[in-house]
Amino acid sequence: MQKKFEIDPNSKSWVIKSLGKKWKDWKSKLKTAHYITHATDEERLADRDERVLPEQWAYLVSHWSSEEAEKRSATNRANRAQQKFGHVTGTKSFARIREEQRVKRSDGKAPSRAELFILTRTRKDGKPVNEASSATQLREIGSQRQNAFQNNNAGGDVFSQVVGRDRHGRVRCLGLGPSPSDFVGQKPTQLRP
Repeated sequence: MQKKFEIDPNSKSWVIKSLGKKWKDWKSKLKTAHYITHATDEERLADRDERVLPEQWAYLVSHWSSEEAEKRSATNRANRAQQKFGHVTGTKSFARIREEQRVKRSDGKAPSRAELFILTRTRKDGKPVNEASSATQLREIGSQRQNAFQNNNAGGDVFSQVVGRDRHGRVRCLGLGPSPSDFVGQKPTQLRP
C-alpha cells in the first residue's frame, strides 16, 4: 500500500485501521458463505469463492478447521453473545451521525460520546434498545449533572463511568481514528477541526 499510494501522515493510522477492518470483514463473509455452510473439509474445499486462489483457500480451510481456531471462534462467539449494547443505526457510520448532529447544533460542536451513545442506542420512537441499556443510565446521570455530557475525555467522562473504560486501542463511539492515548498527555488527535 505504501509503495503504491502517497498517504497523508495524519491519515495513515486511519487508512491502515480501515484496511484491516475491511480485510477482517472479507474473511468473515468468506467463512460464513463458504465454510460454515458445509459439514466436511472436502465440501468446503470444493466451495471456493472464485476470487480466492486455490492454495490460499486450502490454507484458510485448514486454519479454520484447526483446534486452535475453533477454540478462538467459540470464545469470540460467547463474548459476542454477552454484548449488552447493540446499536440501531444500521449501516450509517457513527462518524456520519456525529457530523450530522454537529451540523444541526447552533454552537457547531460535535456531540459527546455519551450523547452519541444515546443517539445510536435509541430507536426512532425514542425507546432505548433494551431496558437495561446504559442509554437510560446516561440520560439519568446527564439530567443530574449540569455539564455531564460536555467532557469527551476518554476514560474520565460520564460515558466511561457508566459503560466502562475503553480497551484494546480503541475509543468507543469515535470510530477508527482516535485511540485512548490520543486523550492523555500531549499526543495530537486525528479529530482536529
